[in-house]
Formats: sequence, C-alpha cells, structure tokens
Amino acid sequence: MSEKYPENIEIELDRKAIRAYLRTSWILPWFLIIGFFGGMFGAARVTEKIESVDIPDILMIYLKGIGSGIMVSAVISIILYFIFCHFQTNRLAKNLRIRVEGPFLRITHKGFTLVDRKMHFRSIIDYSIVEGVLMRRFHIVALHITAIGARIQVLGIKNCREIRDMLAEIDAIREK
Repeated sequence: MSEKYPENIEIELDRKAIRAYLRTSWILPWFLIIGFFGGMFGAARVTEKIESVDIPDILMIYLKGIGSGIMVSAVISIILYFIFCHFQTNRLAKNLRIRVEGPFLRITHKGFTLVDRKMHFRSIIDYSIVEGVLMRRFHIVALHITAIGARIQVLGIKNCREIRDMLAEIDAIREK
C-alpha cells in the first residue's frame, strides 16, 4: 500500500502568535507576585499615618498606599521581565520546529539550552489538543504528544486539528 504522505514533512507554526502568547504568559506571574508584595509593602508604609487620621480617611490612605506600592512593583516587574524573559520568548518562538522524518517525529526548540527530541512513532501513545483561556485570546492551540516516558507540548501549530489527524494517520502507517 503506497503512502499518501511524503517521507519528510515540516509542520508550519504561527511564530508571531507564539511570541505574543509567551510574552503575556511570562509577564503575568511577574506582575501578580511582585504586585502582591508591592501592595502589601505600600499598605505597611502608610500605617504610621493612620494614628493621626479620622476613621473615614483610613480607607483612602490604605488604598493610596496599596496603589502606590502596586505602581512601583509594576515598574519593577517590567524591568525584571525584560532582563530575564523578553529575549528568551523571541528565541523560543524563532527556534521551535516540528517535523516528520520518516518513522520519526522530531521536535527542536532552543531557549537557554537546545533540545532536539527525535521520537519513533512506535513510542507515541496519544495526540491531544489543548486550548486554554490565554491561548484562545491569542488564537493558538497546543498539541500535546504523549509518548513513553514523556509528555511534550508544541504551541502554535497552524491548522492544529488537521495536523493532529495527519500525525495520527502517519503514526498508524509508519508505526511498523
């Protein structure tokens, strides 16, 4: 039986959407964690002013302290994000590749380290599609590949549902 798929297939990725998704998903923890502590320190900073103020003004003083703490922490978060994460997201989005090479599925990505994974279709158990809230915002879908001893996520595959079905067909054909 002849196969309808070529021996080698490069799967197309939406790199712009991957980059936007990674940037947002990596900056949110910086804002949330540092923003929480900024709000707490801002509230703690204004507690000494509370003793000399009337009761109705206490809430406004606390809100101003919390707000100023959150604003300072937002600036710190943005600076830390650009130092540690911004260029990493560009590198990850640029260097992510997924391709079929005969009876193997090869996934390559480079961040701080280069990961070049080559799996035989025999070791792949399941293909599933995951679409989270933030992923829907950026119109991307993740393909989860469950293999023996590993679970791999590949973000931003164009036409992910069709690619999943194609990989399952290739898997069934080339598994032998």
